[in-house]
Amino acid sequence: MSFQDNIPGVFARVFTQLWPTGTYTPLAGDAVSCSIRLIQEIESQPGFEVNYGQSGTEIEALVSEVSEPGIGSTFVLNSTTYTVKQVISNDGYRVRMAVR
Repeated sequence: MSFQDNIPGVFARVFTQLWPTGTYTPLAGDAVSCSIRLIQEIESQPGFEVNYGQSGTEIEALVSEVSEPGIGSTFVLNSTTYTVKQVISNDGYRVRMAVR
């Protein structure tokens, strides 16, 4: 078995052991339970005497659990609902989205 063959299992173990379980609801279809990595970052705008920042929130989930979430689909984590604004990346194993 090659390294490539092991990647899905490795991601599944990492996500289920490190990240909490939430609920993904697609635009069409039934809600599913999935592991969610919530990423909250501050991006500053350099070049000013005072740096102005814009906070952004992203979610990362396993493609095997959520496929390719559409804009407007939702994730619920700890009673907070996050709506997908944009799919940032999908490497076939993990999908990362900007949410609000």
